[in-house]
Amino acid sequence: MRHISWLSTLLVVALLSLLMAQADPIAPPESNVTTDSAARDRSRPIAWQPCHENAAFECGMFTLPVDYAQPRGETFELSVIRAPARDPKT
Repeated sequence: MRHISWLSTLLVVALLSLLMAQADPIAPPESNVTTDSAARDRSRPIAWQPCHENAAFECGMFTLPVDYAQPRGETFELSVIRAPARDPKT
């Protein structure tokens, strides 16, 4: 019984691999939308602050559009975290 289970798993993985190899990759829709506000949003700096959970890291929020083709449409907040360099010279 164990041999059949292993063989079934191998067959499913092989089939999925073949299907994925044959599938056309989905390209994002081309957008010629370039607005001043979209460029301004991308260049807005993140306000870094010490993280509440661990002050050794810095946390911030970044607002992004849900759909870059509609930069003035619905947005969401992306939480980001970074660790400052231990040696700022490098």
